[in-house]
Amino acid sequence: MKNIDIIGKTIAIIIAISYYFFFENIEAFQLVIFSGVILIIGIPHGAIDHLLPQDKDATSSLMVFLVKYFSIMLIYLYTWYFFPKLSLLVFLTISAYHFGQTHFVNHSVTKFRSLCYFFLGSNFLGIILLSDFQATEEILSSIAEVSFIEPFRYLVMLSLFIVSFSLTFIQKIENKSILLTEITLLSVFLYFTPLLLSFGLYFGFWHSLPSLLIEFEEVSRDYSKEKLKKFILHLMPFSIISILGIIFILFLSNTYLQKDQMILLFFILVSLISAPHIFVMNKFIESRKIQN
Repeated sequence: MKNIDIIGKTIAIIIAISYYFFFENIEAFQLVIFSGVILIIGIPHGAIDHLLPQDKDATSSLMVFLVKYFSIMLIYLYTWYFFPKLSLLVFLTISAYHFGQTHFVNHSVTKFRSLCYFFLGSNFLGIILLSDFQATEEILSSIAEVSFIEPFRYLVMLSLFIVSFSLTFIQKIENKSILLTEITLLSVFLYFTPLLLSFGLYFGFWHSLPSLLIEFEEVSRDYSKEKLKKFILHLMPFSIISILGIIFILFLSNTYLQKDQMILLFFILVSLISAPHIFVMNKFIESRKIQN
């Protein structure tokens, strides 16, 4: 499994290098990689939430689980419609925590755990959004005015990196030097990569793929053979439903939305799926650490 993680990140680096050598002035390349990685890797990593153990008392039926899951999605859809700025802030906050938590999925964080998760995720998310600020501003312009951040963006990025690096440094974890090196190199990598490409590659290969690997490890314990095949079959139903739903909504919206608005809509649709997934994964990851 570790080899798959390394291969995935290597592919991401090759894609980024290819962009600068061959596709730098081709915007479609970014859009294809961004949407392709999210649909192929990003969406599936949340497609088996109903199979993940949550805690010792998690005995709810699939129907009860789905009712809770979709209720969160509907509530979040409501807030996106009536309170878009608040919804954006909530999405960035919980995503930052979730991203940071995934980086420590195989490590036990004992000091300022929540802050460590939040600031590490904020570091990566902040670099993605602030390093290519013009693109970020264009996408968010229809719901929020963010130009006031521009004069302070380098200070914000540097501060988030220093705080996240320091919080990671004080932890007593194995191979800490390797983790710190990866945080540094990944931060530099994201800084020099344009918005859509950096988000797609980070979300796909540094967040979704590692999550898929620990999900496979957990779920496949019940399989006696053909583990990968059975795992993929479990991923397919909700992955297909989510992907087709997103494509259908984007297709209907294509006639009256501009490109940047379409990208924003895509983010919003992904956020609706992500909201309940983040809560499920938080329980799963933390309960997994307790068991280990």
